[in-house]
Amino acid sequence: EAASAVVRRATLPADDLTTHDASKGGGNEIPIDYQGPISFRHDQRLTLPSIQYFTDEQVQQLYRDTQAPVCMFSGEDGWPATDADRDAIVNLLQPVVRESFP
Repeated sequence: EAASAVVRRATLPADDLTTHDASKGGGNEIPIDYQGPISFRHDQRLTLPSIQYFTDEQVQQLYRDTQAPVCMFSGEDGWPATDADRDAIVNLLQPVVRESFP
């Protein structure tokens, strides 16, 4: 729920791009049931804390809340994760494309 609120604060309806003054900051959260096109706006609150500081439960909820086709790229020498962790991520995200690179 908290992660969803952060994303809603970081987006605005694409139609609002011409009227939104990013220099003034702030703005309203996008409604949770909004179905139109969106654009991301810069929000300092998104830079800290990093996802690496989220709990496993928070990260899994972010994955469960993903409502778009996923293209997943991973590296063999990337972020340390067990095979079980990678399998759980794939199971949650169900990527339509999955590539692994050395």
